[in-house]
Amino acid sequence: MKIRASYYKSFFEFIQTEYGEQDDFTKFFQKILPFILLVRNIRNCLDHRKTETEIKEIELQINANIISPTIEVNYLDSKMQRTSIAEFLPIVTQNLVMIFETTIAYLCSKQSKPNKIFPGQVMLIPEERRIKISDTPTGHLWVKEDTFINKMFQVILSNDSYKNDKPKRN
Repeated sequence: MKIRASYYKSFFEFIQTEYGEQDDFTKFFQKILPFILLVRNIRNCLDHRKTETEIKEIELQINANIISPTIEVNYLDSKMQRTSIAEFLPIVTQNLVMIFETTIAYLCSKQSKPNKIFPGQVMLIPEERRIKISDTPTGHLWVKEDTFINKMFQVILSNDSYKNDKPKRN
């Protein structure tokens, strides 16, 4: 596979060729590709001081209304109407985290090998069947309800000793 300047488009072409057009990973990446390219193009425009991305400071309108800082993009295939930066950036952050986590899950799923000792798979577990293991912002572990490992975690979590700095001794 030849890597071109458009890494994301090349990656999409690779997974499309590798897994097929009907694969869930291919469909997922096809849906997120315009957003990834928008973020990349905004970065390129700002970094290289291109005029196709315009950031406006606070503006006072004729009717005395104040408009918060905004961003507008019209660069290559990326087009975005004038949008509040305060509303746009949290959406970008949330989407990039979701895209990263989901892409890693798909890549792990594609590379997992069947194992008779500890059979498992990477899959999305419906919200109502999830058990939260950790309260740390990035330390969530979700396991399927009817698996041995889930029963093991339920036993561990039913004991309050995991909340203390030092384990309790019997």
